[in-house]
Amino acid sequence: MDRIAWTARVSSGEAHRRAGGRRRYNAWRRFAQLHRRHLLSEALQETGMGRGYQSQLARRLGVHRSTVHRDVQALLGQIREEGRRKPNNGRARDETGGTVG
Repeated sequence: MDRIAWTARVSSGEAHRRAGGRRRYNAWRRFAQLHRRHLLSEALQETGMGRGYQSQLARRLGVHRSTVHRDVQALLGQIREEGRRKPNNGRARDETGGTVG
């Protein structure tokens, strides 16, 4: 079986098809990640973060324990970021608590 060299030139159409395939594949991965994190957040609300929770959730979701760890860290980071945001979208408040402008 002949191997195709990576440096071989391809037609514009072929390059566009490959790029489209990568876009679809990456979009699917982003969707799967968001869906998994949604399921993970629901499961964490049910079970909490007790001893061995990552292994249990990994088995339940069909992923590796490190994936659950990474997703939990991302969810906690989102929670921390939301806590830092100002509820008035950065607008100044007057003495009565209302927004100015």
